[in-house]
Amino acid sequence: MFNPDGICVAQEVQADSVGRNVNEFLRQVEAWQHATKTGEVCPAGWRPGKRTLPVNTDAEKMTGHVGDYITIEEILS
Repeated sequence: MFNPDGICVAQEVQADSVGRNVNEFLRQVEAWQHATKTGEVCPAGWRPGKRTLPVNTDAEKMTGHVGDYITIEEILS
């Protein structure tokens, strides 16, 4: 996936013997578009209308502390 500046921000490579999930790919495209448009951070499994994570420029502070901002139940719902 490429951001509006033409920079590759994500890629997925799999062997032919492993199936791909088109729905997950499309979900990721929507999440990238949302994040680019709003500056918000989308957690794993994010879908439109779901809660996002707070924007935090200190990645080390956020790493390992996502549960302080959003619950597993919210991510899985």
